Amino acid sequence: VDARDGSLVAVGGRGTVARSSDGGAHWQILSGNLWTSRFNALAATPDGQRLFAAGTGGMLLRSDDRGQSWHLLQEDLKAYVNELLPGVRPGELWVSGPDGYLARSADAGRHWATVKTGLPSEVALLALVRAPHSGALMAAGPMATFLRSRDEGTHWQITQPVGDAGEGYF
Repeated sequence: VDARDGSLVAVGGRGTVARSSDGGAHWQILSGNLWTSRFNALAATPDGQRLFAAGTGGMLLRSDDRGQSWHLLQEDLKAYVNELLPGVRPGELWVSGPDGYLARSADAGRHWATVKTGLPSEVALLALVRAPHSGALMAAGPMATFLRSRDEGTHWQITQPVGDAGEGYF
């Protein structure tokens, strides 16, 4: 959702980016068929001006004009990116993915540092969010795996809050 006007932005296959200004009744394609990657994550800065899209093949794109145009930042960030999350500091961005992958950028996606979490590498991180009240970073994956950081990603605590979740995914 664009903070400025409430419009919706969606990403999908073959680099498609679309915008709706009427609650999803009608869509305008902003870009498409530009890349072979399927976008599966979209994030916006709090003001909605800068957007990031990530997808298969580790492709990461940035838009500085609310999605009207896109610039390739990375073609090989990771084999697959599951989730994007803007940080609290200007230019900060987080990504998560397969094999316990978690990385942080301090310069709006130009350079990345892999973050050590202590999580076994066979566990994919499927979701990445910020807790609204505490501000803690949280990541989740299969087998009811949760990670939490209360210090902006410097240290991570692994928790499995559900006693016997089996193959539960979050």
